[in-house]
Amino acid sequence: MNSSITKKPRLSLKQKIFVKETVRTLNPTEAARIAYNAKKDQTSRVIASENLAKPYLREAIEERLEEAGITDDLLFSEHKKVIIQSKHLPSKNGAIDMAYKLKGSYAPDKKQVSNLNININDTEQVLKRLKDLKDELKEAAGDTAGT
Repeated sequence: MNSSITKKPRLSLKQKIFVKETVRTLNPTEAARIAYNAKKDQTSRVIASENLAKPYLREAIEERLEEAGITDDLLFSEHKKVIIQSKHLPSKNGAIDMAYKLKGSYAPDKKQVSNLNININDTEQVLKRLKDLKDELKEAAGDTAGT
């Protein structure tokens, strides 16, 4: 068995603060602002998004949420209360929505990341790699008819 697959990465101090603040505030953008001392909202959003895309950080957040008592049963119960209530409670709905997101209850966004490791002065290599990427994207989208 490959030990790198089962071994959890060690969190940096900033990542630990991000996890703690995400659980405390239920707001990853605010957590990023605090943990990384980000001055701009856009910077905080980008850092939060990048951190939440890392499975080991999402797992750490989920573990801390469970430790804090924010379980799937609690989320379901709170969600049920909001549905039953007649008052409009957007802030509570937003908090519940964020908790569901942090717990990974929503399907992840599909993203395709490709690195081009080519010599841009070699036109032939560039064109071949671009064709290969196009074929990969078509295959990923299930569109193999046009190749």
